[in-house]
Amino acid sequence: DIFKDISKCNEQLITAQQTPAEALIIERFLDKYPLSAILSAIAGTSSEIGIDEQRGNVKLVTELLNRLLFNKCNITIISPNLAGTMDYLTAGLSSPFTEIQMLSLRVLENVFETATKDKETGMLNEYTPDPKFIPYLTNLLDHSDVKAGKVLVSVMSKYGQYCSKSDRETLLLKLIEYFHAKDMTDSIAHVRILDIVMHIGKLKFRFKQCVDTGAMDLMESLLLGDDVLVQMNVLEIAKLLAATSHGVKYFLQNNYCERLFEILGVSFGSNNDSNDDGGNKEAIVQPLLWSGAIELLGFICTTQLAE
Repeated sequence: DIFKDISKCNEQLITAQQTPAEALIIERFLDKYPLSAILSAIAGTSSEIGIDEQRGNVKLVTELLNRLLFNKCNITIISPNLAGTMDYLTAGLSSPFTEIQMLSLRVLENVFETATKDKETGMLNEYTPDPKFIPYLTNLLDHSDVKAGKVLVSVMSKYGQYCSKSDRETLLLKLIEYFHAKDMTDSIAHVRILDIVMHIGKLKFRFKQCVDTGAMDLMESLLLGDDVLVQMNVLEIAKLLAATSHGVKYFLQNNYCERLFEILGVSFGSNNDSNDDGGNKEAIVQPLLWSGAIELLGFICTTQLAE
C-alpha cells in the first residue's frame, strides 16, 4: 500500500534529516514511487474512499512532498534542468487540494526566484519562466486561501519581472482581461491582480510596459470605487510604486495626490455630503482611508525629495 510506504518514509526522513541517510531514503523511495505515482495516489474522489480517509491521505502526501521537494540534503527533485519534472507543477497547480497547490506554488516561486541574476534589469541565466504556467496560475487568482493567495501573487510577480518582453505583455493583457471579466464584488481577485502589476511596475525597466498595456489604470479603477476595504488595500499596495522615482512621477502626473487630499478631507465635512436619510456616508467611510492616504503621500514626498 503506497500510503503505508509514504507514512513509513515520512518517519524515516524525520529521523534522518540533515544526515547522509536522508539522500539515500529519498532516492530509494522515488525509485519505487516517482512523483507521478505519488500525485496519482490522491486522485481518487472522496465518494470512493470516504472524506476523512481522503483528507488523511492528502495530509500524508503533502508532508512527504514537502520533505522531498524542500529536503536538507541538496537533492533537486524539480528543476528546468531535469527534463519533464516541471510538468509535475502544472499537475499540482490543477490539483483540487489546496495543500498540493500551495506546494507547487512554493516550488515555482523558488524556480522563478533563482532564474535571475539582476532583479532590476531582469537579466536571466539559462532559464526563462515558461508561459505555460500562466493559465494554471490565473485560475487561482480568486483562491479563498489567504496564504496561497500571497504565494500566488509572489509567483506571478516574479514571472512578470523575469519573463521575456512579449510574454510580459501577454501576461499583463490577460490580467486586465481577467480583471474586467470578474464582477466588481470579487475584490480578492482584483486586489491580487493590482498587487502583481505593482510588483512588476516597481522595476524601472518594466514600468513602461505596465503603462502602455493599460495595467496601471486598474489602480485608479479600484481607488475610485466604493469598496472601502479594497481602497485600503490599494493604498497599501501603491506604496510599492511610491518608493520609486518613476512611480512618484507617475502619481504626480496623473493627479493621484489630489485624490489622496480629497480622501483626507476636501470631499467631506459639509451637509452636502449627507444621504437622503440624513446620514453622512462620506464622514463614516473616508476616515478609514486616512492612515493609508497619509502614508502614501509620505512615500511620494520623501521619495521625490530623495531622488
